[in-house]
Amino acid sequence: MIAAGVGPARLKGSEGQALKLGRSTIKLIGNDGQATQAGKYWTIASGQPLPVGGFMQQDAVREGNVETIKLADGRKGVTRKWDEATGVYKFTKLGNDYYKLLRRNYVAHVPVVIQGKRKDGSVYTLKSHMPVEKLGLKPKSIPLNMGSPQRRARVKQMIEEELPDGALYEVSDEAWTLDPDGSWKISEETVGTRKATGVAESHVVLDRRVGARPVFTQFLFAEALCDEAFEEHPDKLCCPRQIASILRLDLGEVCRDLLTVERALYQTETWEEIGCSPRMVLEYCRMNGLGCVILHNESVVDTLPGTPILAFTVHEGHSYFYKTPRVRQALMSRRTGEITHLKKGQRCTSTPITSEWKPWADEIEAGHFFVDENDMATVRAWFLDRNKHPKVMMKDELRPRGLLYNLTKRVDGQVGTCVIHSLPENAGEIIEWLKRLDIGLEYRGEGLPNVALKVLQRLVKGNREREWLTGERKAELLEAYDFKCAMCDSRSSSMEWDHICRLSESFGEQEFQPLCVACHREKTEKEARSYDEDQLASHFEKATWEQYVASPRPPPLVYRAKQVPEELPPGFMIADVRRCRKNALEYCTHPLPVFCPLDDVKRRTEPALGDLNFVTTKYKSFVSQLGYAGPGWQHRVQTEWLLYAGIVAWADITHTLTATAHLPASILADPLRTMEAAWGEDDRLAKLAVNSLIGLWAIDDCYSHKLRSSTYESDAPGGALKQTFHHGEGLVYDFITSTRLITNASCRPLHDLCMCTEAVRMGQMLYSLRQARAVVYEFKTDSVLYKPLRRTPPKLAELKFRDLDTLRSQLEPSAEGARRLDERHLVSPIPCDAKPFRVMEATQGDLMKTKPQLPSRTWELEERCRTWSTLATDEAERRVLEGESLLCTGIAGTGKTTYLQGVVERLRANGKRVDIISKTHVASNRAGGVTADHWVRRHVINGASSCDCLWVDEISQLDVGLWLQLSKLTYTGMQFLLSGDFNQFSPIGNSFRGSMIPENAFESSGLLHTLAGGNRVELVECRRSDAVLFDFYSSLITGGSRFELGLADAVRSAKELLTYDGLAEHNLVISHQRRIRLNRELNQQLAPMGAIRLEVTGKASRGNSAQTMLLWPGIVLIGCLALSKHGIQNGVLYTVESVTREAVVLVGGVSLTHAHAKTCLRLSYAQTYASCQGSEFDGPLMLHDTSHKFFTLKHLFVGLSRAKVASEVGLV
Repeated sequence: MIAAGVGPARLKGSEGQALKLGRSTIKLIGNDGQATQAGKYWTIASGQPLPVGGFMQQDAVREGNVETIKLADGRKGVTRKWDEATGVYKFTKLGNDYYKLLRRNYVAHVPVVIQGKRKDGSVYTLKSHMPVEKLGLKPKSIPLNMGSPQRRARVKQMIEEELPDGALYEVSDEAWTLDPDGSWKISEETVGTRKATGVAESHVVLDRRVGARPVFTQFLFAEALCDEAFEEHPDKLCCPRQIASILRLDLGEVCRDLLTVERALYQTETWEEIGCSPRMVLEYCRMNGLGCVILHNESVVDTLPGTPILAFTVHEGHSYFYKTPRVRQALMSRRTGEITHLKKGQRCTSTPITSEWKPWADEIEAGHFFVDENDMATVRAWFLDRNKHPKVMMKDELRPRGLLYNLTKRVDGQVGTCVIHSLPENAGEIIEWLKRLDIGLEYRGEGLPNVALKVLQRLVKGNREREWLTGERKAELLEAYDFKCAMCDSRSSSMEWDHICRLSESFGEQEFQPLCVACHREKTEKEARSYDEDQLASHFEKATWEQYVASPRPPPLVYRAKQVPEELPPGFMIADVRRCRKNALEYCTHPLPVFCPLDDVKRRTEPALGDLNFVTTKYKSFVSQLGYAGPGWQHRVQTEWLLYAGIVAWADITHTLTATAHLPASILADPLRTMEAAWGEDDRLAKLAVNSLIGLWAIDDCYSHKLRSSTYESDAPGGALKQTFHHGEGLVYDFITSTRLITNASCRPLHDLCMCTEAVRMGQMLYSLRQARAVVYEFKTDSVLYKPLRRTPPKLAELKFRDLDTLRSQLEPSAEGARRLDERHLVSPIPCDAKPFRVMEATQGDLMKTKPQLPSRTWELEERCRTWSTLATDEAERRVLEGESLLCTGIAGTGKTTYLQGVVERLRANGKRVDIISKTHVASNRAGGVTADHWVRRHVINGASSCDCLWVDEISQLDVGLWLQLSKLTYTGMQFLLSGDFNQFSPIGNSFRGSMIPENAFESSGLLHTLAGGNRVELVECRRSDAVLFDFYSSLITGGSRFELGLADAVRSAKELLTYDGLAEHNLVISHQRRIRLNRELNQQLAPMGAIRLEVTGKASRGNSAQTMLLWPGIVLIGCLALSKHGIQNGVLYTVESVTREAVVLVGGVSLTHAHAKTCLRLSYAQTYASCQGSEFDGPLMLHDTSHKFFTLKHLFVGLSRAKVASEVGLV
């Protein structure tokens, strides 16, 4: 055929391509669009590319109740028709061929009955659903050439064939079996056109004909939609009617323009009969110079710049236009494409407490109502039967938590929100529990796990009591600090007592220091805060998350080691751990680790354990290895036990992870006892409350679930789960999308403590049973079925917690003073006489009903390379423009800000949005950005950042609380530019959960490497000050010629070189008292005749309070406000343009009354060294306090690097 020059042709009745010669046919491309082996050969032999073929190159388009695809010859081929009478699709032959090539995955949750046994022997029964993945089954894939009901029936049949007989799952005292009367939850995974076929979603939506009857559903900014969108007319003119209303045009004129557009686009003249398409509206706007925004599924599909703007959303067969100009402008600014969402910080909810909810009575009105969670589907159907589509708020992918319906004036005659909540099964008991606890926590309909977690957090915070210093303790502190301020060394008659670590974020012993009022105020404003409400959660840098949090967790120990006779003979015993996981927390002997993003995995080089340890011992069986279940991370409690028992050697522990902060080991004991006592007689919920909150600690991935409904299957967002909801005589398709919310927070260390302690208790039981030569048969999480020898029965029931650290000495006595060679570590003792184990005679009901595999895990720890690529400036800029991140370092005056401003300008020219942040207003204004605290609160805490690249300037000034929040952005793939100088001061009060952060912690952290992508450029040439000054202060840093001199010699050299002794308008000091005095003296010396006096009564020496000022045009003042107000920012310099008896006018137009000026502004002749970072001074500069006991080489470096000319610098 090749020799004869035969070319590919479409097969009749098919979309495949083939070679045809006589009666011979060789297929080159199948209906699926994939090349056959013959097709691949033909390409090579002929040297020609294969033509495009196959159904998979396109998506079916729905018009009314008919779906079609475009055939190779340009005709439309009908694939299937929706039969409204039967509620199913009818497939054509073409459709059968087309859809059998398309497959969908189905996610199934099977109904289960959970039967468990309480500690008093009574039995309880619960009903729930279990994902089939938990049973080791894979999602099912079904071709689409069957109707939806048939596909779901087939999925159910396939899963039932694979389900095991009897119990599906066993854990502790619970057995899960299939509920024959329960409802299956089967969801279809929709295929996103963007991801699956490369065809834009807009291609499907833009060519949809609209003009059908409007649906009263939930839209973005529903009140801003025009009234005409909801009018019903016997024609298809909904689009031109709305356009004419918004633009105030003649309807006929709009229709004529749309006809012109249709002829150009489709070469037809039928839009008035079948409806206008969104693409026609887009081209109409282009033709008339208008802007356009098209939305679908709350996402922007397409935009067109211009003014005025036409904005509309497409839903089912109708378009809804927005009338409000402000909303149209906001939608035009809405970003297209995927948006990465961050998990929002906890905030006060607007949901009222449940006592204010009213029972739902089938009447729509504004307010909050409740129904039983099992009745939610009935209430939703009630709305849909009335052509009202409430928003369904989801708990997870399957369960709704409520309905929300926005009432509008045009439809409901009133404005407001109707919210219908589902109450969980145990709502009444939870309400009574919270009343008995009496901790000020109100119930708002949450499930038991969330309520239990909130209660624990509230009790933990409530147990932290402020320590009030006695007169004797204050006297001791004053004597220890020589009756001076601990920060500036000044004496004051009004010292304040400062917590060295912020009280609101620390636990344990409270440490104090005396501070003057000004230093206390400055430290309070600047010290680190995490903006995080969960004091127990850890926060991890991205690489550490991948190495630790994402690794396999310790598995539950469920296993049958030896077959038990079918009828249990006498003599079998069962031992279990009393309240295993709760007691793991209550009787914890190790401080609870709380990690921050500066903590990295370290290779172990010393015989010392971390809070978490990576163990690589070869796994055989947890039975013989006393609870060890395979290589991976362990909490210290388990590593100690395995070293003590001789199972693990030091060489097997390769890496450790140690936290910056630790909470007291007993911090959870009292809260857990309080929670349990408040349940009273209900031990089932008492146990369930604690176990369920521990279960929450096992969940690291956080998702937001959104349900959208439509009668059009083609409205399905990519990657959604599709369900069919039937109501009355109609149905809608529910599309459930799950959006991952990015966070760096995890409670895995706490969960590992529980699971590893559980494994240790199992190991201690196994060790005791082994020493007594008992035969072990079955294991269920925290219980063991065994048969003891009559001569040497185990003494498990007699053991106390305080016996567990000497178990080997009790059961394997050794010679006095001798130590076993394989006893490589001691176990931390638990000083408690409670008994950890319970032993009873086994019954037939205790036997396992499943045959689980041997529990195991394996994980190979991947060490991260932390090498840096040091780049030249041109190469660094090239990499940044290609999307890489960068760290730019250099001492003051080397042009870091100027260099990166040029890079940012080129990034913005390439269409990237770049945000700029710094710690102080001074530095952020110089770089052209905002303060880091403001940006973090607005973007990170609120859940989404809209920039493509973030430049963080003066990185050495940012505290751990800000880095904790900014590190979340590394999970999103954001590009970073970092600049700064680590030779300057570290942040004030830089602590995390009560632990101070070492000065070089961020500089040496893996977080810095991750943020910069391993790229750095170092600027070394002087760009600002003269060479004499630059050479001197550059010699003061690490590696400089004067760094090893010592402070006294360095100051002496500076005084010999820098000899200015005149009047200086810029002065740097350590003491606030000296700052106030210098400001007063210089203000009086420099004031011209006619200066206006702003009088302040009272003591001017108290902190940074207002002091009397003489003002005149040209004087420079400094902003003094914790929050920006009246146009004034803290630490920024302002020049007075004019001053009168009534007002002070600043250059730039800001006008202040005298009262406001005294509140917001201060004299700027003298500043502290700590507050001047990020500033540059023109004119003479004097460095004071050079013999002060707190003066260091860093003070000398920071002070000198603020100036520009050596001849205008002096030292006092």
